[in-house]
Amino acid sequence: MIWDAVKHENRKTGITWMQVRHASYSETLWVVIVRRGGEPWYLVTNRCIETEEQAWKIYKAYCRRWQVETVFRYEKSELAIETIRIWKKEKRNKFFHIISLVHSLLLHLLNDDYRDIITWIFREYCHRTGKKQKEAKVPIYRLRWALSRFFQEIRPVFLFAWNVQPSTAFHQGLNVRSQNSG
Repeated sequence: MIWDAVKHENRKTGITWMQVRHASYSETLWVVIVRRGGEPWYLVTNRCIETEEQAWKIYKAYCRRWQVETVFRYEKSELAIETIRIWKKEKRNKFFHIISLVHSLLLHLLNDDYRDIITWIFREYCHRTGKKQKEAKVPIYRLRWALSRFFQEIRPVFLFAWNVQPSTAFHQGLNVRSQNSG
C-alpha cells in the first residue's frame, strides 16, 4: 500500500521491472512499471534493478522529482522567469539563487510562526471561500498573490543603515539639485 497524498488514502500499488534496450542507446536500460489503478506508469532508468526494493527507490525518486518539477513550474510562472536573457553562467546562477531565496521565503512564511499575519494577509488581500483554497497544505500561489497586492497598496520604503560615508560627488549632486529646484 502506498499513501496517495492527493486523494488522502492508501492505495494498492503494484510494481514490476524489466531490462530493455533502445536502438540509439548502447547501455542497458531498465523500465519500472507501477500500477496504482488507472494507467500504469513506465519509468525508464539506466540504474540496474535487481530487487523490488530498488524498483521502489526508483518510483519514490520519480515522485520526489515531480515535486521539484512543480517548484520549477511555480518559479517560472509565478515569479515571472519564463524567458531568461542572462547568458553568462555566473550571472544566471546568481539569478537562480535569488529566485530560490524568494521561493524559500514564501515557504518560510507559511510556517505556523506566521499563521496570524498570513491569515490576515489572506483575508485582506486574497480572500477565498472555496474549500480547496482553505484546505491547501501549501497555498504558495495564493500567498504570492496576496503579498503582491499588499505591497502594491502599502508601497514600502526600504532604508538601509549602512555606515558608509556619502561621496563628495553625491553631496555635490544634492547641492546642484537643490540650487536648480529653488
